[in-house]
Amino acid sequence: MVVTWYHWGLHGWIPYTVVGALLGLLSYRRGFPLSVRFGFYPLIGEKVYGWMGDLCDIVSIITTIMGVCTSLGLGTMSINAGMQRLSWGFYRGTSFSVPDEDKFMNPACDSTQQSCDWVAANGAVGEFTQESFGVQTNITAQILIIVVITLVATVSVMSGMKRGIVMLSRVAFGLGSFLLFFVVFAGDTWFILNFFTQAIGYYIWYLPRLAFHTDTFELLGGKDMGRGGAPDGLSGGDEWMNAWTIFYWGWWISWGPFVGSFMAKISRGRTLRQFIVGTLIVPSLYAFFWFGAFGGEAIRIQRIADTVSLCDNWKNPSVCNLAHVDAECTDAANCGRSPPTCSHYAGAYSLEDKKTMNMGFTPSCVLQEGGPIGSGKCEEFEWKRWAKVGKNCVEVTTWVDTPCGTTAADPTAGSVPCDGLTDDALKACTTNNPCYGKISNDDVDVEGGSKTFNHFKAEDNPECFVPVDDGITCLWNQATADVWFDLMDYFIQSKELSYAFSVLSIITLVLYFVTSSDSGSLIVDIIASNGDEEPPMLQRIFWALTEGACAIALLYSGVNVVGTSVAGEGGLRALQAASIVMGLPYTFVLFWFAQALVQVAREEAGELDPERPRMKKSIFDLPRDPVMFLRATFAPGFSPAVKQATMTWPFGGLAWQLVMQLLYVMVIVFLFVALASDEWVYIAGSCYIGFGGWLSLIRRAIRQQCAIPRGDFFTDFFCAIFMPMFTLVQLEEQMKEGAPKAVDAKGEAPAATIGNSSA
Repeated sequence: MVVTWYHWGLHGWIPYTVVGALLGLLSYRRGFPLSVRFGFYPLIGEKVYGWMGDLCDIVSIITTIMGVCTSLGLGTMSINAGMQRLSWGFYRGTSFSVPDEDKFMNPACDSTQQSCDWVAANGAVGEFTQESFGVQTNITAQILIIVVITLVATVSVMSGMKRGIVMLSRVAFGLGSFLLFFVVFAGDTWFILNFFTQAIGYYIWYLPRLAFHTDTFELLGGKDMGRGGAPDGLSGGDEWMNAWTIFYWGWWISWGPFVGSFMAKISRGRTLRQFIVGTLIVPSLYAFFWFGAFGGEAIRIQRIADTVSLCDNWKNPSVCNLAHVDAECTDAANCGRSPPTCSHYAGAYSLEDKKTMNMGFTPSCVLQEGGPIGSGKCEEFEWKRWAKVGKNCVEVTTWVDTPCGTTAADPTAGSVPCDGLTDDALKACTTNNPCYGKISNDDVDVEGGSKTFNHFKAEDNPECFVPVDDGITCLWNQATADVWFDLMDYFIQSKELSYAFSVLSIITLVLYFVTSSDSGSLIVDIIASNGDEEPPMLQRIFWALTEGACAIALLYSGVNVVGTSVAGEGGLRALQAASIVMGLPYTFVLFWFAQALVQVAREEAGELDPERPRMKKSIFDLPRDPVMFLRATFAPGFSPAVKQATMTWPFGGLAWQLVMQLLYVMVIVFLFVALASDEWVYIAGSCYIGFGGWLSLIRRAIRQQCAIPRGDFFTDFFCAIFMPMFTLVQLEEQMKEGAPKAVDAKGEAPAATIGNSSA
């Protein structure tokens, strides 16, 4: 659970908060349009109006579309599965709406990777053709679902923020919260609250450890792969990080430009503190409670399924009778009414089957009635009797567990005090036992009515075996899209009410993904309109339809992927890949946004002057002097910038120029030598890092000499490493300009708020 919270908690919401806080401050306090490109204004200034700003917006649009498409595709698979179950009348392992006919023995035969040609147990093709029944889980159904969601989202985005998007969002959130609290109250409430509280503590304690965990040794592979895997052969798999953490980070980051911009748009007038609480703390807590309730109950149900070996019963599928060797449909087979996984549902077994297979529990007492979830406690009996307490005989009441089974001892067993004694023994007993005479044989042996002792006769005790509840399912063996519906069926004893909750779940899923699509389309519209918060209607329609088309294309791209048996699994891989591919470049955008946010926050707090000087020439500008650029390319050590920066160093000037030039030449020489031996590439790389680090010190020194307060160590280093020639040209141009007039960095500014209200 802590790992799940790591994926869906603070780390997941941080991209939204960073992007939203920066764009909100720049848009509603500085007057810039609400477009992602202007988040770079604190770093590159007027360059945001050129090709770099265009590139940032283009990448943001593509990233947003890919992120929303991933969610649409994943949601579509769940909606498709829910509609199929509903069309079959599926409830706890049985499809009640599927007719008991031979041709419907596999009602899902038209789903992905399946065929309606019947095959006998010996591999021969049967004499008849199966028919599918109801909704199928295939690419056709999923495309239709995306079309419907896209059309509804298009109408919503056309209606605008306040009418369409806000209304649907509130309805979706309300329905989702209803399902959440239904599970909290219908499930084991005390367990859920304890689980949530305990997991919060573990999350706080383990978060630094999880945040820096990279599966280092698992990524080495097995011991026989030759990379240093665990010698005992007990290493974990190397696929976890890519399949889970990397995918989630790519997915969250791909939503960064969309959700961040959207949060900025709806947060005008909030203080920065309010914005952080509302976009980082509160959503994380809600996600924690959501996963604590649904995830906690799912784990508890799975533990019950493991206890009764329900997950292992696929080895004995006689309960499903799905072989159909004789191609005849019998009452025992139920034909299509029982799916191939019916052995994973406790509801598919009769009481006799459960007893035979020991599919239940054997407590030492009669369990209390506790609704569908059970109480987990023994039923207690109020035992009133006379008992010796000190020198007195008093009437006492104790609560004892009600026994079960014919061999159980009676907790109320007892006898009449001093019964059967004579003479001196009787006299001694009655003297020492004050209860003598208050308990007679009638209190012990009376049949029926009230008595003091021996309330539970072994032959009258109920058996101890308690069959597992029909709602228990081996969730871990189910398809991902089915788990939600199987979990909800556990809490509902009526299949009619189960169908109603399935409909409600499908509606909620549709609305959640409609609100994702419409708000994503609106933000893409705004970005594509250079920050116009009321983009043209035709453009809104275009981007809303484009998102749906991209989701369809990604799903369809995986329809023929080899090795996929679940409908949409190939498309799922394509959707995951899209999020990772677009999330990777946008990770660097987040780095720069974080840097820009720090600068803007310091400017708004009055620590920095927003008008403090910049470099005369941007590092991204094309060199105007070819001689200067050629010198920076082939003889960087002899650049005037290097000479100027090292004048005050020990041995000043020329000596350091020669050292720097020598490092550069060594890099080139070693790269040529590497044509014969690979290790020289690594030597060349090490020398280049030294050269780049040296150049970063040069840039820092020139900035200080020319009184340029913008920039920091990391900026200097990355400029020197990735663009050394352009960095030297920039420094030489700045030296020609000379040091500007000193600017006071302590300018007064209003407190940092998003919008025009005071802090």
